[in-house]
Amino acid sequence: MNRKWKIFFYLWFSIVPIFCILLDTFLSTTNPVNTPQGQGYFTSYFDLSVVSQLIYISVWTAILVAVFGILNFIALFVKKMPNWVSNKVNRTFVTSMTTMVFCIYLVAFIADPKGIVGMDVWYKILKSSLEHFATPILMLVFYLTYVDETPISCKSYAEKWGWYSIIFTSVYIIFIVIRAAMLYKYGPTSGYLNQKPEGLTAEEAANWTWKDNVIAIFPYEQVDPWTKSPALWIPACIGIVLAPYIFGNLLNWISNCNIRWAVDYKAKKIDKTAEKTK
Repeated sequence: MNRKWKIFFYLWFSIVPIFCILLDTFLSTTNPVNTPQGQGYFTSYFDLSVVSQLIYISVWTAILVAVFGILNFIALFVKKMPNWVSNKVNRTFVTSMTTMVFCIYLVAFIADPKGIVGMDVWYKILKSSLEHFATPILMLVFYLTYVDETPISCKSYAEKWGWYSIIFTSVYIIFIVIRAAMLYKYGPTSGYLNQKPEGLTAEEAANWTWKDNVIAIFPYEQVDPWTKSPALWIPACIGIVLAPYIFGNLLNWISNCNIRWAVDYKAKKIDKTAEKTK
């Protein structure tokens, strides 16, 4: 891949994800948008605004992409960077995560555009568009056009490296489950969470519970283990854990095909040039 294109991609991956997270974090604090549950109101507390970012897999992936972009941008100019920073295994892992995020939000957008978290005010629309759609597409383009390397056999990738993504997504699932469990366990007796905001009507005050003071007990309420059937949340959790592994193996196979095609194309081009010079 041309060096100038690498600089473009790595700068995008370094800057845009961090920009998206900071944009939403700070504007959710300074310019919160109220929802029927009052969740926007509570992000005006900066600590909660930060929490509202960290509970979503897309934000974890955005941080991963930013670290990937920064390290690889440095590697363009510093030759002593570790090999794993720029190798195919690392690129496949990151691309598999962004592909999963893209697929999740694309399906959600098609199924219920109004129900997507982060599509209700301009800065959230901008953040979601860049984080969930533009960046994953650019990452996929970057990955599939990066053909200057030796292919990794599908068997080797599946056995030796593909499972790295399972660790990442498993840690995320453990984090959000522990957080939800702690909230459900101690939320009802929390003095902070049982405070009622001022200005409520009598009916609103009567129906107010500690849950209304939580941004999101479980980030994806459609598969909340405490409120939904195991038939929903068990497959969903397994799917989040395994999806990057499946995508990673598929992407590695496609990449191998592209690399072999590029090698054959260059060989044919060299042969044609040699024939013309005879």
